Amino acid sequence: MGMGTILGFSGITLPQLTDSTSNDLVLSTFQVAIFSSVINLGAAVGCIAGGVPLVRIGQRLTLLMILPVALLAWLTLFTSQYVWGLVAARAVLGVAMGIMASSSVNYIVELADSSLRGRLVALLNISRYLGYLFIYAVGSSTLTWREVALVCGCVTTVPPFVGLLFLPDSPRWLATRDRLEEAHRSLVFFRGPDYDSVQELNSILAQLDQSVGSCKSTRDQLRRMRQPAILRSSMIIAFLHLTMAFSGSFVVSAYLVTIFDAAHVSLSSYYSAVVIGLVRLVGVSVNILFIDVVGRKPLLITSCSVCGACLFMLGGFFYDQAFEIEFSEMWVPLACLSVYIFFSSLGFPVVELVLGEFLPTTVRATAVSILYTVLFVGVFAAVQTYPYVADAVGRYGAFWVYGVCNFLMAIVSALTLTETRGQTLEQISQQQQQARGT
Repeated sequence: MGMGTILGFSGITLPQLTDSTSNDLVLSTFQVAIFSSVINLGAAVGCIAGGVPLVRIGQRLTLLMILPVALLAWLTLFTSQYVWGLVAARAVLGVAMGIMASSSVNYIVELADSSLRGRLVALLNISRYLGYLFIYAVGSSTLTWREVALVCGCVTTVPPFVGLLFLPDSPRWLATRDRLEEAHRSLVFFRGPDYDSVQELNSILAQLDQSVGSCKSTRDQLRRMRQPAILRSSMIIAFLHLTMAFSGSFVVSAYLVTIFDAAHVSLSSYYSAVVIGLVRLVGVSVNILFIDVVGRKPLLITSCSVCGACLFMLGGFFYDQAFEIEFSEMWVPLACLSVYIFFSSLGFPVVELVLGEFLPTTVRATAVSILYTVLFVGVFAAVQTYPYVADAVGRYGAFWVYGVCNFLMAIVSALTLTETRGQTLEQISQQQQQARGT
């Protein structure tokens, strides 16, 4: 939920921050771009910095370490009297977001049973989209942007910190540290006392025993990532992350109210943002119903194709508006973005899921951190350049470029991804190795 509020904060508060009649801080065009995008640069740094604690102290303790930092950054947003203080706070929130992203996905993927893994990762996405809806709702109220920051900071850091105190570490991470008794207790906690936890632990240990050499340090994991099967999976996911960064999803989140204002929609831009937040939630909820029934690959291909078509239609609306062509029905932007957000929320979480599934336990902590770095560097570039691209080639040109990226995601997914539904992490790792003859 914290990630959703961090990503959605600029999208709902920029109108206040750019109001020239305001008695509070007012941002210039350059400062708006930095304010919106710097969280992604911070997230890239956070992913790199978070790789070491993920390996050394595990996902749970890493999350417990970073949540108080996020709270301090939110409080800085609430109190700062300088523009660059706001930018610095956003950068720190980005670092926290990068660490939380890689830690939470690793944690859920490693503790989940194969029959529930897709749905549990989807629940993780539901919490993020609840964060979007939460900040859209709070930001649409009478609260100032500073009060919105205070509310978000308290709600999204304190409850998860308390909850994590009562959970054990990931059984697979514990196994990589040779803490086998704790790993068994963790499996019993997450599976229940009637489950054969010993058999699953033996399967985990057997997969670890097949690894050549130790992978208990970041350097060891980086060395192992050069194996052909792991390198191929990493390259596929890196490409999907880059195209997803330029798919329009993050740009829409960062500039949502601004986009609606430019489209001159008949409904209030703030109410439209709340509608989009609700649609996000519905989309990822449908993902839970189908991810372990239909499978990962069909969902991703279908959603990327529909998203591309929606952005081309939205670009057409802005093209008609720019050249004053008699067409532009005012319901088109909200309809296009609603369908786009629904299908992106339905399919894009699959990339996050296969990120954890395709990578073996021996390198997962380091590899996930690196691949999330690729994602957030791409998102930084997309969000930072959107105002300038929109000025240079028009909003229609920008959305057509994002539409092409969605079609590229669909094509690459169709050609390279293998279906992982219903398989354990150890079975997936073995399948990836056999596919490359390693």
